[in-house]
Amino acid sequence: MTKFIQAVALDLDGTIIGPDEQISSCTAKVVSGLAKLVPVFINTGRERSAVKRYGTELELTSPQVCDNGAVIVDPLSDWETLWHALLGSEITTQVLEKIRRERLSFIATSRSESVQDISLAFGREFARISVLDMKNDQAEKVMRALSATTEMQVVKAWLPYNELWAVDCTPVGVDKGSAVRKVGTLLSISTEHMACVGDSYNDVPMFRECGLAISMGDAPKSVEEEADFTVAPVTDDGLIEAIKDIISPRLEIGV
Repeated sequence: MTKFIQAVALDLDGTIIGPDEQISSCTAKVVSGLAKLVPVFINTGRERSAVKRYGTELELTSPQVCDNGAVIVDPLSDWETLWHALLGSEITTQVLEKIRRERLSFIATSRSESVQDISLAFGREFARISVLDMKNDQAEKVMRALSATTEMQVVKAWLPYNELWAVDCTPVGVDKGSAVRKVGTLLSISTEHMACVGDSYNDVPMFRECGLAISMGDAPKSVEEEADFTVAPVTDDGLIEAIKDIISPRLEIGV
């Protein structure tokens, strides 16, 4: 078997954690063990505080990705920002106006804080704005409306903790795939030598970028079709299966 994996990118919701938002003890042990062999980084649409919480629990030390690729943080410097991209002020205002007009739930994140009060959001710069807690048909409608502009990246993401959908907005060219490239540059590792595991639409750019892509078993069919392998759902320890049976045999250690 060809051994070529030098780093691993992991989605958070639906991959590392399930609907209870907890990391199982078995998963934590396997991920932490992998991180002692090669760089392992979370690549999530969530904000920095979530990456810090779960990255600390897993004892990860490589650069970590939050906000759908718009922010990269360093666990070794107290989770300070290594790189970030911001939405333009005009497009930010347009998205916030839509949120206010339609009374949508949202979260807007910058390098160091999150805002969920619409009255506090205008006039500020954000790396990501996510419209939250929608049923699929509403999420599709919001995504189509926001995708009408070419000034930002728009993607739909499943929220396992409440079984609803979000629509994430990030700067043009910023997604989980671009984040994998940036982390690869920081680590001096080609994305061809990276494996990744994910379960939703926002993971597809990462799947296309990495040399080995693994889908969780409860991912949408179109997401599974982008992967090289499919494992069990997160609730059935699919990530453990991915690491033990697929990634570990392909590790290139000591390169």
